[in-house]
Amino acid sequence: YNALFNENAGAFLAQRSVEFDLVIATDLFIYIGDLNDIFAGTGVVGLEAVSRGATAARLIEKDARQVNDIQKYADQFGVGAKVQVIKADAHRWAERWLPPKDAVNLFLSPPFPDLTEKPDEFLALVNLLLSKAPTESVLTIQTEDGFPVERLPDPAAWDVRRYGRNMLCFLVKGVSAAAAGAARRA
Repeated sequence: YNALFNENAGAFLAQRSVEFDLVIATDLFIYIGDLNDIFAGTGVVGLEAVSRGATAARLIEKDARQVNDIQKYADQFGVGAKVQVIKADAHRWAERWLPPKDAVNLFLSPPFPDLTEKPDEFLALVNLLLSKAPTESVLTIQTEDGFPVERLPDPAAWDVRRYGRNMLCFLVKGVSAAAAGAARRA
C-alpha cells in the first residue's frame, strides 16, 4: 500500500490540492481487497471503486431511499453482483461486523456535522473498526476542517492530506508510525 500510494497516487494528489476529486481516491481501494463504504450516502465511492476493479463493495447507509437508489445504480452500471447495499446505522453495523481474515478497506465519510457535533461517538466508531480490522487494512476518513485529528488513535501514524477545507486521513493498520513516515518520505 505505502509504495503504491506514494509512488503513484501521492504525486497526483499533491499536485491537485484544491481541485481534488474524491473519486480519484477510489483508485487506491482496488489494491487492498474489499471496500466497506460506511456512511455510503449516494454510493459514489463504492460504485466507482468496483467500476475501477475492486473485487467487491459493501455500502452501509441508513437512509432507505439512498439504499434503493444505490442498488438501482449498481444494477444499471453493471456492477450489481459486486455490490452489497446494507440498510443500517453505521455504528450498529460496526458492532455486529465480522471482519474477514484478509485486509479490507474501510472508508468513512459521515455527515460532516457528526464530526464536529458528535466527535466522541465518531471516534468510538473509528476505534471499534480498528480493533476489529485485520492487519494491513486501510482506514480512510473523509472529514473537513474542525475535526479533531489529534484525537484519532495513534495520531502520528495517520497520513493526513488537506484539500481546501477537506481532509483525507489514511491509516494502514499494523504499520508503525515510523514505517509510515519513512514510506511517505520515499
